[in-house]
Amino acid sequence: MKKFFMIIAAALLLMVQGAWAQDATLIDGVYYVLNNEEKTAEVVKPKGFRYQGDIVVPDTVKQDGTAYAVTALGEEAFLQSTLTSIQLPKQTLRVIGSYAFCENRGLTTVDIPEGVTTIGTAAFAAYDLTHLHIPASVTEMGRDAVGECPALESVTVAEGNTHFGVFDGVLMDKAQTRLICYPAKMAGKTYTVPTTVTSIDGRAFQDLAFLTSVTIPASVTELTYRMFFGASSLKEINIDPANPAYCSADGVVYTADKDTLLIYPAGKADKFYTLDFPVKTIGQSAFAYAAHLQTIAIPDGVTTIRDAAFYNCTSLQKVSFPESVTKIETSVFYQCASLESIILPPNITEVATALFFQCTSLRSVTIPAAVTNIGLTPFLECNKLTEITCLATTPPTLHMMAFLQMAQADITLYVPEEAVETYKAMPKWQDFNVQAIAGTGVKGVLGEPSDQGRAKEVRDDSWYTLDGRSAEGRLQGKKLNAKGVFIHGGRKVMIK
Repeated sequence: MKKFFMIIAAALLLMVQGAWAQDATLIDGVYYVLNNEEKTAEVVKPKGFRYQGDIVVPDTVKQDGTAYAVTALGEEAFLQSTLTSIQLPKQTLRVIGSYAFCENRGLTTVDIPEGVTTIGTAAFAAYDLTHLHIPASVTEMGRDAVGECPALESVTVAEGNTHFGVFDGVLMDKAQTRLICYPAKMAGKTYTVPTTVTSIDGRAFQDLAFLTSVTIPASVTELTYRMFFGASSLKEINIDPANPAYCSADGVVYTADKDTLLIYPAGKADKFYTLDFPVKTIGQSAFAYAAHLQTIAIPDGVTTIRDAAFYNCTSLQKVSFPESVTKIETSVFYQCASLESIILPPNITEVATALFFQCTSLRSVTIPAAVTNIGLTPFLECNKLTEITCLATTPPTLHMMAFLQMAQADITLYVPEEAVETYKAMPKWQDFNVQAIAGTGVKGVLGEPSDQGRAKEVRDDSWYTLDGRSAEGRLQGKKLNAKGVFIHGGRKVMIK
């Protein structure tokens, strides 16, 4: 989701230039904040600036004849930089600040010198880092100090370190109560977290390249939604049955009360998935990066689909919803590049921010009558979108950037016949090609789940309601004993 926020933030960049950057001193290509009282220097990065190439940070720097000992890499010092190599102070460095090398590209190794005592939060979330050695002097490592490193093959710790160690290739504290990082490219298919572990850092298992199965003991009672992000090889997460906080079924993690689906392994090979329990909530990023998933039928009883629930599900083509869904949060279908058509559930009241951002195959969307608000850029970069059906007779309120970067004149907006003139007179809505609903085409609609739990494809002669449920009972085949808008043969039809 980083690209979405970068696009929105770009217009504000000049407004957020940090005033503190004026106090930074540039010496031999590196910016420092100098402490005149202690005669120390801290490496910093002015807002909007990024380091590149080979960087040398010496033990001391001089300014106006005064020497300053370089003792710290400041917070975000090399954030999003493109470094090919870095040489750190060998005698004076004590602190590597939070996010110091976060999202850094090009840097494969970092020689942390003996004498460093503190490594901050997410300091080494570096994309190309392959190996990291922790010296004996390190006594403190912030949460996720090493993590989100997709190229990381191994971590080693000096024998003399009394606070941290590596056990079966995994970085932990010395007592093996905190699991910090499982190297993403470490060989091995299965891993069982030791029963001594009580906490796992939030990025500990991200981007796994080879691991297919993880077993979590009863002692771990907090799992985060980001913990297994991008773990493309992971097929199952098994929870010890004695765990008081979580349970698992078919390798999928739920809360112990079975109220929420939390984590669906990204490498799970199923093309269709039916939830094992009658949950109420699909958790934040629950299905993120599930590359094989093509079809999902949300079961009756689910009321909330949390932020980014299907983030980067690149194969997802079909989704059906029950009437029970009342809330779909932001970015739920972010980068679902295979999704072509979707009918949103009838009882939601908002089309949330970035809901379909970068759904590059999306051609048609049906917005239910209950929707009263459309948020920030829900269709940004949906370049193939040619049809929006909005069933609300009163045009929903629009965020000022609801249709940012959209060629609205090239998109047909289907609305109830009695509301056509209202939409044509409404700012922003009037920019679409506004048409009445009757006779518009919609493809790929799902019906109710079959006895085997799989969603049925619409038959050419079938009648369905706009939320994808069978309408055969009310319509009695083709006798048409009801009025309203229905789907017949994959097309919307209004019966008056």
